[in-house]
Amino acid sequence: MRTCVSAGCSMSLNCPTCNIDLSQRSVGGETVEHCATCSGSWFNPSALSTLLRTATTNDLMEPTPAEPTSSIQCPKCNIEVCATIYAHDSGIPILKCSRCKGVWLVAGQLKGIFDYRNRPHKTDGLGQAMAESYARSKTINGFAKLIQSRVISAIFAVVILAFASYTGAEISRILRIVAFLVFPMACIWFSDAMGNSTGTRMGLARPTITDSTPGIAVAIGGWILMFTVFGVLIYGMVGR
Repeated sequence: MRTCVSAGCSMSLNCPTCNIDLSQRSVGGETVEHCATCSGSWFNPSALSTLLRTATTNDLMEPTPAEPTSSIQCPKCNIEVCATIYAHDSGIPILKCSRCKGVWLVAGQLKGIFDYRNRPHKTDGLGQAMAESYARSKTINGFAKLIQSRVISAIFAVVILAFASYTGAEISRILRIVAFLVFPMACIWFSDAMGNSTGTRMGLARPTITDSTPGIAVAIGGWILMFTVFGVLIYGMVGR
């Protein structure tokens, strides 16, 4: 039998499932203890960590994956080692000694761990979800700015008055249109302040406003009123 020459270890390394001598082989530039019969491998923790960081897929070509083992005797410490899931959510049961931190992997598990570490993780998914949420938020905020834009609403009001003048409306009618536009313009220009206004009665014998209203909703109401004025003007011109 070959003797383990690691510090503090004087016992031979046998395969924990086949009970035969493990032989050394190189995987991705790292030397591991390997069983020629079952194709299982014993990894020093530092070697496994380095291998998973630096190896390529071609370095990890392994025989047909084997069924994982539920427990073994650690080939170094001779204590029972039970299976635990690698990284808690990988679904890969590995055998890691609690004393020497060595890891026993059956055929196919090294490749499975490598693939797990190099695929998009939940954190990537979370980051993508946050990015999508931020993009939606920017879109919504951009839409809100357009709806509450004083410049756009002022231009539209001028268009309404110009259209009324073009259709031959009298000065008195144009003044009435201006008076009617004051309230919807206020809804757009001061939408947030008006939405937060509570305790106001909606006229005689009308209910009192008790809850605040989103500013965007107030602005949309203002636009509806402005388009109503424009629609009435168009209807009046067509009806002539």
